[in-house]
Amino acid sequence: MGKSGAAQQLFSTRYVKIRLFAKTFVLREPPMITFFFWPFMILSILISILGLIFNKHRLLYVSAALIIPLSLYLAATPAFELWGLIFPFFYIGSALYIKKGKRIIALFLNSPNYFIIGWLGYVVLNQ
Repeated sequence: MGKSGAAQQLFSTRYVKIRLFAKTFVLREPPMITFFFWPFMILSILISILGLIFNKHRLLYVSAALIIPLSLYLAATPAFELWGLIFPFFYIGSALYIKKGKRIIALFLNSPNYFIIGWLGYVVLNQ
């Protein structure tokens, strides 16, 4: 017997094309990464926005933990190499500035994470 459509989609291998600086990289996406990858990224953005609005630095630490799968995924790509590992540190730096009461600097430190998640979502939806 074959797998049902949902189960087959969950355990099938997908390929993601990432275009960066006129080069196209085709990455094999492990099947379970989509199960955790996108929800964690979306939660990371939502929780970090709540942390900025309510001045809760602990929420930004949670966001840093939630963005680790994206960070490891980007570190494994040839386009980002080790640069992908810095994204959780933007949230940690933002949490430290929230603790000091400097919301504007904290917002600017969060913006690279918002940009990379938005860019990655755009690339995946338009392939």
